Amino acid sequence: MSRFANIPKDDIFLKRLLFAIESNDKEFKFTRGTTRKDISFKLGFNSVKEFNSYVDFSSTKYFRIDEIFIIIDCLSSNSQKIVFDYICSKYDFLCFDSALSNNLDISLESILLHITSTNGELSKHFLEAVKDNNIDENEKQKLNSIAYQFRSLLRTFEAKIKGFDND
Repeated sequence: MSRFANIPKDDIFLKRLLFAIESNDKEFKFTRGTTRKDISFKLGFNSVKEFNSYVDFSSTKYFRIDEIFIIIDCLSSNSQKIVFDYICSKYDFLCFDSALSNNLDISLESILLHITSTNGELSKHFLEAVKDNNIDENEKQKLNSIAYQFRSLLRTFEAKIKGFDND
């Protein structure tokens, strides 16, 4: 029996991790399960079945932290973001991407104007996308890109208010 047997698994983390792995397959148009096979190989498992035993919510097998890093390294930055967003929200942290750190030198007023502008852009593109009651892949990509920029600006604003700076 595992020494962690009495510690419940973080089901939400495992769900986000599996979702990120599936998203990676979709992003690169891989056959379903390709990323899972790649991760299993890199972790030294003999089969995907062995990997699956670690993500089974009722299993007493746990990933080591270095194994989680290997898994994350196998994912695209968009898929990695799914995992990191969950970890940050769980522990009430802010993650800064490289573009965001440049925004910390901007005044609160400028950031707020950028937030308002980006919100307007997101609303405009959303209204255009739903005109035909069908949001196609290009529209989804555009909306996701603007939404990511919007979240980055909100995180920058929050960081400025909390007193983080670039020093």
